[in-house]
Amino acid sequence: MELILNERQGIIVWVYSLRHLKTLKRFGLIHYVSKRMKYVVIYVDKSEVETTEKN
Repeated sequence: MELILNERQGIIVWVYSLRHLKTLKRFGLIHYVSKRMKYVVIYVDKSEVETTEKN
């Protein structure tokens, strides 16, 4: 059995309200959430970065 690692890229997303976290979960792995400055660090597969940024 082989271990296959996907290349990922981090994206920083500023949000108006933290209620949008549930919808951001479908795009990738949420790594960090800043409640005070209202931004989210999310990791997305390298092949899906362009389509994720457009949405």
